[in-house]
Amino acid sequence: MTYPEFIAQDLKGSYRVTIDQPKNPDGSRPYIKKLGPFVHVDVQVEILAIYTRSLELFLTFDGLNIRKIFYTPFDKGPDIVHTDIYHKIDKLVNKALLEDGREEWIREEYRKKQERVNTKIQEIVGKIKEIDDKNKKDNLLD
Repeated sequence: MTYPEFIAQDLKGSYRVTIDQPKNPDGSRPYIKKLGPFVHVDVQVEILAIYTRSLELFLTFDGLNIRKIFYTPFDKGPDIVHTDIYHKIDKLVNKALLEDGREEWIREEYRKKQERVNTKIQEIVGKIKEIDDKNKKDNLLD
C-alpha cells in the first residue's frame, strides 16, 4: 500500500466547508467573525485516481464541480496531510463560489442566519424576563 492510498482510506465522502464572507460592496473587508452564524456548504469528495505521491479528487458542491490533484508529501504525518487537504478544499470551494458570482447569495445567507440568531436571542431574553418576573412575584429573590 502506498502512502497516498493510506491517506485516501481516511478521506471522508463529504465535508462541510464554512463559506467566508465576501468583500463588502465598497471593497472593504468584512469584519472577522469568531462568534455568530456561519454559512456552510456540503462538499462531496470522490477519489478519481491515486498516483505515486498525490491524489486526484473530484469535488462536487452547490452545482459546481472541481477536479484537482492534491500532493501527499511523505515527510508529513497523515493528520497533517488530511488537515492540509481540508484547508485546500476550503480555499477551492470559497474561490469557486466567488468566481461563480455568488457574492450576493453568500451575503444573503449570512443575513438570514444573523436574523435567526437575533430572533433566538430575543426569545431567550423574553423567557429570562418571564422567569425573573415570576420569581419576583413568588418573593424567592428577596
